[in-house]
Amino acid sequence: MSKVLGLIGLGVMGENIAKNFIDRGVQVHAFNNSEKKLKELTNTVDPSLLYGYTDIDEMIKAIKPPRLILLMVPAGNATKEVINALSEKLSKGDWVIDGGNSNYKDSEETGIQLEKKGIHFAGLGVSGGEKGARYGPALMLGVKNIDAVELIQKCFDEIAAIDSEKNKCFKTYSGYGAGHFVKMVHNGIEYAEMQLISEIYDILRSSGKDRGYIEDIFNKLAESEQGSYLFEITKNIINKKENNQYILDRISTVANHKGTGKWTIEAGIELEVPVPSIVAAFDSRVISHSTVPLISNKRNGTIEIGYEKLYEAIYQFRISIFLQGLNLIRKGSFEYGWEVSIEDVLNNWKSGCIIRTKLLNTLPSVIDIFERKSNDEFNKLLGGVPTSSQLIALANQNSVPTPCMSASLNWLLSTFSKSLPTNLIQAQRDYFGSHMVELIDSSDAGLTHIEWEK
Repeated sequence: MSKVLGLIGLGVMGENIAKNFIDRGVQVHAFNNSEKKLKELTNTVDPSLLYGYTDIDEMIKAIKPPRLILLMVPAGNATKEVINALSEKLSKGDWVIDGGNSNYKDSEETGIQLEKKGIHFAGLGVSGGEKGARYGPALMLGVKNIDAVELIQKCFDEIAAIDSEKNKCFKTYSGYGAGHFVKMVHNGIEYAEMQLISEIYDILRSSGKDRGYIEDIFNKLAESEQGSYLFEITKNIINKKENNQYILDRISTVANHKGTGKWTIEAGIELEVPVPSIVAAFDSRVISHSTVPLISNKRNGTIEIGYEKLYEAIYQFRISIFLQGLNLIRKGSFEYGWEVSIEDVLNNWKSGCIIRTKLLNTLPSVIDIFERKSNDEFNKLLGGVPTSSQLIALANQNSVPTPCMSASLNWLLSTFSKSLPTNLIQAQRDYFGSHMVELIDSSDAGLTHIEWEK
């Protein structure tokens, strides 16, 4: 049986994923309002595997059921409008696969809506950007019934990224919104990783290091045991010139966002899972729109820290970032009944996606700390606190902000503290609002109110 796919949306991601499918022998029936766009795509691929349509009804009729219809359109109202239209046109047993960055809650609602009409739905997280879509993305699929996805797997296995151990970076999760939830958290981690790298860059340039030195640092990091795609592209960005000028120096310091980082924070609040590194990264982008440049560029001293110490601190910050994100996935999986395997998530992210990193190989040895199982690797991680604290202190003393570094370190210090000062907060709340306190030396179960002024 030949592999056939309907595709709606030929933006950057849609066009490149279409080329990826066609390169691997999948027949693509593509709908787009622009006939010019369809012709341009036809000229770049094997025309025998691409059928273009400006009429969505014609596209649907041309595909034999059960159909696979992949949406690569902007999340939100645009996606909802297309799905509503499809729900009136498709047959029972057909599949609608939302490959955009939709909110996981929308995916849950869409799945239930289509289920009533006998149409299958899958929320698909696609990571890797333009190049990933073209040559092999990480795919995070969320469906209600994992056993019913054979048709999807036959097509999407063809385009998924392959890791160093020759495994496909395509995982299926049980739940309409599960795939988009995992992708959302991926993007939240991405926010924090990018912010952390920008802080490393800021510290290095503020210490008077030249571009060659800074590029060498990121090159070492890229090739190290915590090497990552983001380290790799950073070293290229730093040294890129155009007309004998460094492009980075010509770029505005205002950073934007598209919403997934914000959604990750909102999910953390709703599920009561702190993700302070992601919050710090998001806040930094917001702050970049309203800075008031009053702090002098004059530094109080030099920020000198060797590569080994810097490496140790970065390792600690990054483990903290990933643990925060994975903990959110654990809690979301539990609350929504998705039974997401963290091992699957780590394997899902090993290639193709933006946050791919060798660090994913280390995480299995520390992730069970949430089960209160201490281990040597995690104890070693906490042993790096003095180095991380020193780096943050030196930076702040020289007016270099470190919001993500500080949040990452403080999450570790707070989460694994033997005694937080929050007993005082309990007492204060009880003092002014009679909210009561929990006494650890009382035989009475439950909360009690203290008469503080007697």
